[in-house]
Amino acid sequence: MPGWKAGKHGLISLVLLANVIFIIYVISNAYRTPNNFSTLTNDGSYNTRNITKIVIFTYMRSGSTFFSELFSQHPDVFYIFEPLRICGCLKHDFDYPKDKTTIQNAYIKYILNCDFGNNDFLSRVKNNKKCKWKSTFRGVDDVESVPHLCASKKIVAIKIIRAESLERVAGVLGSDTALFFLIRDPRGVLNSRKQLPSQNMYMHMADKLRDMNDLCKMDLANYEFLQRLSRESASQLHKMPLIKLIQYEHIAYDPLSIAKKLYEFINIPFHNRVADWINNNTFSGSDQILHGTKRKSKEIPNKWRTGLTKEEIHMVHSIKACAKVVELFGYNNT
Repeated sequence: MPGWKAGKHGLISLVLLANVIFIIYVISNAYRTPNNFSTLTNDGSYNTRNITKIVIFTYMRSGSTFFSELFSQHPDVFYIFEPLRICGCLKHDFDYPKDKTTIQNAYIKYILNCDFGNNDFLSRVKNNKKCKWKSTFRGVDDVESVPHLCASKKIVAIKIIRAESLERVAGVLGSDTALFFLIRDPRGVLNSRKQLPSQNMYMHMADKLRDMNDLCKMDLANYEFLQRLSRESASQLHKMPLIKLIQYEHIAYDPLSIAKKLYEFINIPFHNRVADWINNNTFSGSDQILHGTKRKSKEIPNKWRTGLTKEEIHMVHSIKACAKVVELFGYNNT
């Protein structure tokens, strides 16, 4: 009997150990990025480029406000908040081009080079009451000082949520630019968009379906662009921006560690001011502040589980493009 009891206890211990290992495996794989695209360093070697420009590319309510702070808090960075907002403000102007990508790409190139003298971007932002310049150039007291302040910094960073194609944006950027493609679980995006004080909150299910279908199709198109890039020659890729795909969920779970890795990726020294901001803004706060950054970041990725209705969750799962996004990026389908 004693031998039987010892064997029984040993068996129980093995079962418990197996359960623990399984739980760790599930947690570690809850949000996994396809290996081929978690880091695209173009030429496959350690980055030795002199990165002076940072572009954050994503779509509305994908966590970009939080993500961009990881760079805007750095003292060597001049950050411009959603500069392409002005294109939306201009869409009814008589001289606004039908192909919005034309003016978007032109503004991106000018802004990243702190060139405000050969275009009308600064005057447009300054004189447009809808797109207030203080929101675009945060922390700037005088709009006329923008060219000088921009040129005085080592790095210029911008966030883009109003361009449709990662490929078209990448096409106007040089090898001195780091391009981050930020992606988020479409269910998390829908839940976040529902909180906006706009028509999104009151959309019919058909409108939500169309909105999510558009989002997921753009995500897949960007993913396919990265796939094609991986097959390009090293010499061709070296002429392009340094590209990295980032999942919002990874940042939310471990912002400090991910931030340090991002700075290492672009070969720029990490700064304590960034670490201080992360420590002060990711462990507390209210999600009721729609465009804020102070919140319990680890709780955000799974908010959709209680924020969406069963019908909304089923709707997202029923969209072929969204189902593919969920599969490709390892998001739990339950």
